[in-house]
Amino acid sequence: MNLPITIRIPIEPRPQRRDRIATIKGHARSYKAPEQAHYEAKVRAMLAGETPEHPFDGPLKVVIQAEIPIPASWSKKKKGQAIQGAIYPTGRPDVDNLAKQIFDIFNGIIWRDDKQIVGLAVYKAYGDTPQWIIKVMRPQTIYFEPQTAYSELAAKE
Repeated sequence: MNLPITIRIPIEPRPQRRDRIATIKGHARSYKAPEQAHYEAKVRAMLAGETPEHPFDGPLKVVIQAEIPIPASWSKKKKGQAIQGAIYPTGRPDVDNLAKQIFDIFNGIIWRDDKQIVGLAVYKAYGDTPQWIIKVMRPQTIYFEPQTAYSELAAKE
């Protein structure tokens, strides 16, 4: 399998949940919440036919789109606006927690480790069918804005 790849996962996007903490014999232990472990296992099972033979090495750029279900209580007009992109899902879940979910699930399957990710874009949108759409590619160039504040500071010295 060569890059770029686009992976569609037909399941409602959920954010990464924090680990649970328990005290066992006086020592704090962290563990994944059962719902989190179940969700990760379900998504990994859905990835079965779309994974490379070996996880990708080297720098990677990732684009994640989480298509969130439209609230059932909305009118047809409002639902239509949401599908067309006129209304954005500005509430929960947070995009950073959505990215963490994908990073943890893809570790060791799509890429060796999420530290390989050098570029990331995460989007939330409303969709008729809740799903993840993830594109993994090699970075062509990474563009950064000139560091004007640093440049000005260096010029004053």
